[in-house]
Amino acid sequence: MTLKRTQLRRALSKHGICSRTQADVLIRSGVVFVNDLLMKDPLSWVDLDQDRIRIYSGSAQQEKMLAPKHIYLLLFKPRGYVTSRDDERGRRCVYDLLPPEYQDEWVFPVGRLDRDSEGLLLFTNDGEFGNRLTDPAFHVPKTYRVLLNMALSESDRLRMENGMLIDGEMTRSARVESERGLWYRMTLTEGRNRQIRKMFRLIKRRVRRLIRITIGPIEVDGLEPGEWRLLDENIIQILLAAPAGSHISHHDP
Repeated sequence: MTLKRTQLRRALSKHGICSRTQADVLIRSGVVFVNDLLMKDPLSWVDLDQDRIRIYSGSAQQEKMLAPKHIYLLLFKPRGYVTSRDDERGRRCVYDLLPPEYQDEWVFPVGRLDRDSEGLLLFTNDGEFGNRLTDPAFHVPKTYRVLLNMALSESDRLRMENGMLIDGEMTRSARVESERGLWYRMTLTEGRNRQIRKMFRLIKRRVRRLIRITIGPIEVDGLEPGEWRLLDENIIQILLAAPAGSHISHHDP
């Protein structure tokens, strides 16, 4: 989710400087410069790999570099909410559960959970952090608790662990462990659209509940549905420092 070419208003918002609405006011007030050129159009395009964006303030026109305060939020998404800021069908949205200061697209969700799924959902304005959690090169495992309508056979479990053909492409190996009753714990290192539901559908099983409980070292323990907290700084540093292919898990120190 790395930002490169984007609109100026979006660049300021995604860097945590302000919301998009606030960015429009800031840009039109004549204090935002790109490559030392005054920019007053919030919809101007910028390249964050090449362009130098600065904000000037004060009578002496003191230079203020873009120094965003990164935000990392963990939400326990309840069932029945869509992973969107708003919905044309009037359904409840996950942004409604965030504190007011983060509801104006100040942060973006890292990955998605569908409307019927529950559990750990992260929000941030740090593009590098989001990319590390979603880029397949980093193999960040995601663990889910799954309630089925029927028990799995050993052959079904092995089939899921060895890979299945979904939408014309083989899935990576998945770990499937039995819990009590019809509950199972499933760990993936990829995040394809509705992957778990599609995998179980292939073996004639229906998912009754799906709860994400970990992403790498991040756990949802201690939160109730609808509650949120800021992410621990130590965990953030572990994720940002990890090299590609390091298979970060919630068991790592």
